[in-house]
Amino acid sequence: MNNIHWILNGSTILGCKDTNKNIITKIKQLREQGMKNIDHSFSKETAPYAKALIFGDSSSFNDEIYSLYQRLGIVHLLAISGLHVSIITAAIFYLLIRIGFSREFASYALLALLPIYTLLTGANPPVVRAASMSMLVIISMQKKSPFSSLDALSISFILFLVKDPFILFNIGFQLSFTVCFSIILASKSILPMYKHYLTKSMMVSFVSQVAAIPILAVHFFEFSIISVISNVMYVPFYTFIVLPLLIITYISAFIYFPIFTIFEKVSGWMIFLSEKIGQLIDVKGSVLIIGKPGIIVLLLLIVTSQWMFFMLEKGYSVVKSLAPLVFVIALIKTCQIYSPIGEVTFIDVGQGDSILIRLPFHRGTYLIDTGGQMDFQQDEWKNRTKKFEIGNDIIIPLLKSKGITTIDKMVLTHSDADHIGAAKKIIENLSVKQIFLSPNSWEKPLMNNTLDAAKKHNIPIKAVKAGAKWSNASGVFQFVSPFDDSYEGNNDSLVLYAQVGGKRWLFTGDLEEQGEMELLNNYKFEIDVLKVGHHGSISSTSEAFINVLKPKFAIISAGKNNRYGHPREEVLALLANHHIQIFRTDQQGAIQYKFYQNKGTFHTVLP
Repeated sequence: MNNIHWILNGSTILGCKDTNKNIITKIKQLREQGMKNIDHSFSKETAPYAKALIFGDSSSFNDEIYSLYQRLGIVHLLAISGLHVSIITAAIFYLLIRIGFSREFASYALLALLPIYTLLTGANPPVVRAASMSMLVIISMQKKSPFSSLDALSISFILFLVKDPFILFNIGFQLSFTVCFSIILASKSILPMYKHYLTKSMMVSFVSQVAAIPILAVHFFEFSIISVISNVMYVPFYTFIVLPLLIITYISAFIYFPIFTIFEKVSGWMIFLSEKIGQLIDVKGSVLIIGKPGIIVLLLLIVTSQWMFFMLEKGYSVVKSLAPLVFVIALIKTCQIYSPIGEVTFIDVGQGDSILIRLPFHRGTYLIDTGGQMDFQQDEWKNRTKKFEIGNDIIIPLLKSKGITTIDKMVLTHSDADHIGAAKKIIENLSVKQIFLSPNSWEKPLMNNTLDAAKKHNIPIKAVKAGAKWSNASGVFQFVSPFDDSYEGNNDSLVLYAQVGGKRWLFTGDLEEQGEMELLNNYKFEIDVLKVGHHGSISSTSEAFINVLKPKFAIISAGKNNRYGHPREEVLALLANHHIQIFRTDQQGAIQYKFYQNKGTFHTVLP
């Protein structure tokens, strides 16, 4: 997909020498230096916007702001897009003409400058697409055989694929060409029907959004409902105010610093205004989580979105034209909510635990732990610019891919980072109705910080011990540990016993041998599926525990090649000696049990 076929692990570095001094490398070095200049001179509030809109690098935005623009459906404005290239091209052409150069000279100057600008802005697919189309149109005009916009788009598409066929899987490539293609066709048939600037702008935004829905559903599992309105507001604002202002501000830093200071402050005010307006219109429900479509659903989305364009061309109203697409989306959501299929999924979160239980007919969605990464000290050069996060990069996308917007019960077994480290992100991004936790586990800072986030969202928090339970038509759930109010770590993990999907389950958190013995002293039951305690550590899963429980399946959640050596060979041997089938997330990826009524099957889902 990313044209990566092998991974080479080097053991030593004998030397590092820059021998490539071609023009492309020099332009890339100039881009890197430009972004360093921005970091040095701009404020921390405006620097991310300047780097994004001048050099096409949006990696400096914090998650909160970037997510806001995603929900508004205007995140494309935080990257160099075809619109930006068109504005820059038109501005340079106009400036050269006004200075006194001929149109022919201005055209040749653009042919020389556009490749340089493309490299300076990161050469992302939307930029390359827009620049190549502009160059093709300029060349055709010089040769007196003008290409249409559609011709230029088609030639650009072919050149892309000739150079790198794998670019077809790039999200930016898919969105850029699909949206551009739709707007070009609409400009010939649909857009001329609308004379007023505002209505025409809304229709351009509307056409772009509908064309992008199938792609957004496949990759992001959601799309913004208010994007039509937000684009009408933000596109002119960013195109004619923010972008020129940031370019002028950047240039002024090299001319006269006091002038730069003034422009930088004005830029900061505009950006502050942009964020505040975004927060005001970012109402609950502005994003529709549609889930990851299967092939049939995807085809339905494509057909109904194209049918909408066909109906608009025939002169039908927007409401009538949009009706089939709305019906399909409503049908998708209804099938997700009232599906008769349930699941228990042991999510592959590396060295940690996270278990999703989703009951049939919308009877309950429960999340036991959230995973989370342990931070270890390492050399500065190993630290990533954008830190990988279990919550943002695994749990939330997985839940959205299943169309899940609400967690009915979140069980935080204990306060270790590898079990609850991502809880705060999930609380901030999804609706959580209730949180269960072990008594006094909030004495630990991480759990305390997590609960502070929950309180801000008015989420009920309940400390529970052995004996607390709930049930519905799809299952019975009961906590069987801990037994007192003191919190001493792993042995005070919340342990949940469940009867669901025709099997008996025991979710043990990081329960160790001492806690296992205390559980056996108070309860005697057999189970079908054991979530092995503490990732297969030697300190858990005693033989006495196995002898009483008699599980048929054992699930071990551990990270591949983790530093702790989990799961331990002794534990694996014990489970094998008792003829227990073992599933491991470090070897098989996510472990999923899908069931209908009281019958189900285990599946493994490699990443």
